Amino acid sequence: MTNSVSLYIADRLSQVNTLIAPEKHPWLSDDELKKIQRFKFEEHQQLSYLSKLVLRWGLADVTGETPESFCFSKGKHGKPYIENRPDLHFNLSHTKDIVVLAVSQAESLCRLGVDVEQVNERRGSYKLANRFFSDSEKHQLLEQTPWEAAGVERFNQFWTLKEAFIKVLGTGLATPLKKFAFDLTVPNKIGLSVDSDVEVGNTPWHFHLYKHGDLTRIALGFQSSIEHPVEVTRLHFDYSQDTEQPKIEGATDSEITTLASGLSLKL
Repeated sequence: MTNSVSLYIADRLSQVNTLIAPEKHPWLSDDELKKIQRFKFEEHQQLSYLSKLVLRWGLADVTGETPESFCFSKGKHGKPYIENRPDLHFNLSHTKDIVVLAVSQAESLCRLGVDVEQVNERRGSYKLANRFFSDSEKHQLLEQTPWEAAGVERFNQFWTLKEAFIKVLGTGLATPLKKFAFDLTVPNKIGLSVDSDVEVGNTPWHFHLYKHGDLTRIALGFQSSIEHPVEVTRLHFDYSQDTEQPKIEGATDSEITTLASGLSLKL
């Protein structure tokens, strides 16, 4: 059993001869294919299809099991899990064209979450921050100059981290975003403080914040008694050579950069 956290990244626009080709992926269920077809626009169908490919293939890659062997259920707030597999932790996220999956079987890890966002200037406003961010996060935003660049970037970093945090918890927006605060004042480090009425458990928290390309930010969070190495892999489902295995590539430093990481929790 590996001690790492596997992070899989797939770009919808870079896939070749894949979207959509159910005959190449017989391990997708009829129910999954029906859900894909419900989307009106082709790009949304493609993203849904790619998400399901990445999810099943990534789980199979980590466990050594077959992609079709996993049966999914949902928790109280909609977070998916695999029946009868408390040892297998995973979380999926997607934005406009990017799908990201985090998977781990590390024994000391108890839960994880991942979020991917595209830098959005329209969303990166202080008005929106005033609605959802803590006082300390808003103060950090005001220190960013010029706002058009540094402020928008920091806003999107906070937003991605906060989404990852509630995905680790599995509570969704049932946990108000103002109830916890990230601290990015120390270069390359991530701090976290949480109100006392938010149940976070006693296991240490770990966070990693990545830059993927110019406009994509990825936040990975997990709870574990120890730090775990993160293995980042790019997936290309290219069947132009008539093979059923995706092309696997390690992400280069020019493609994904670690912006910050840390183990910190202050109640």
